[in-house]
Amino acid sequence: MSKNRRRLDIVGDMLSIMSVRVRKTKIMYQANLNYNLLEKYLKDLLESGLVECDVDSYYLITSKGKKFLQ
Repeated sequence: MSKNRRRLDIVGDMLSIMSVRVRKTKIMYQANLNYNLLEKYLKDLLESGLVECDVDSYYLITSKGKKFLQ
């Protein structure tokens, strides 16, 4: 019997993981997401300004994301 997580729980997990610079693979495994869900959530987080991606494809939480996480 599995327990489904809510969207807010998944976003919170992802933001916590991105408190340090990480790549997609680490986010995917630590947040326990498949690639398609990871892409969907990352797109939403980037568009809302909660995370940013640098030129080396590393993701990091923004100050807006830190406020959201609190």
